[in-house]
Amino acid sequence: MSIEKYKKELLCPECGAIGAIYVLKVSNNETILKQRCPNHGARKYKIPLEVLKDLYPEITDGIYRCYYCGDKINPNHIKQSDPWTLIKGDCNIHGKKLPYQKIWASVYSELRDIEIHPHDEERNNNESLEMISCPNCGTEFKKKPDQDYCEFCLKKVK
Repeated sequence: MSIEKYKKELLCPECGAIGAIYVLKVSNNETILKQRCPNHGARKYKIPLEVLKDLYPEITDGIYRCYYCGDKINPNHIKQSDPWTLIKGDCNIHGKKLPYQKIWASVYSELRDIEIHPHDEERNNNESLEMISCPNCGTEFKKKPDQDYCEFCLKKVK
């Protein structure tokens, strides 16, 4: 399976929303993910370990999402409880009442390094981003070239 198909695996198969990844575990040669779509509930799936690093930006995006509504969160409490890194964040809608997200510690240590810098690249690319209006919610936002969802309602856009 191609990397693009694995990237689509990270989206809800029903609505295309990016759900919160609340469990990420490495077992043998595969990564087990549990993810919750705000519209369609939880699901569990597996990704081969050899493609995991290619999906780090998308996985990081899923980890820093609200368990209930799918909005981006600000992590406010991160602790180690081997073999896990437990992450809790603040959501603009649900506040601090979010469950811990359990991420395999060795994977999180690599993701953390990536997560620190994504906004620098985004700032450099902001000028070339297309401003569109979401046909679902009407909100205007800057659409990234490979983005196929609204950043606000998380529904699929063209």
